[in-house]
Amino acid sequence: IRWWCANFSSITNSSKSGIANDEDTTAIYAKAGYDVDDKANIYIAYATIDQDKNSGDNDYSEVVLGGSYKYTKKMKLSAYYSMLEGKNGAKGNDNNQFRFEAKYSF
Repeated sequence: IRWWCANFSSITNSSKSGIANDEDTTAIYAKAGYDVDDKANIYIAYATIDQDKNSGDNDYSEVVLGGSYKYTKKMKLSAYYSMLEGKNGAKGNDNNQFRFEAKYSF
């Protein structure tokens, strides 16, 4: 099992700015992955941001499920599904997205 720390994928720029400027913001991020074999891995990640009213009253939580497969030495296929729930002030802001990527390295 591997643990990482990385960027939030779907969190708004205003929330990221609040974290960077340390404006009454709490942020937690955790990611756990498992190497199925030498070519394939899967992961799950969880992120949450809580900003006070003085910083915009933004609350977000995101769960991401994903994985990758090394098809050849130079070709990697990856996909993830992100489920974001959020509140920007009094307005709800939910966003779910699926992404597929085929990456060829020269």
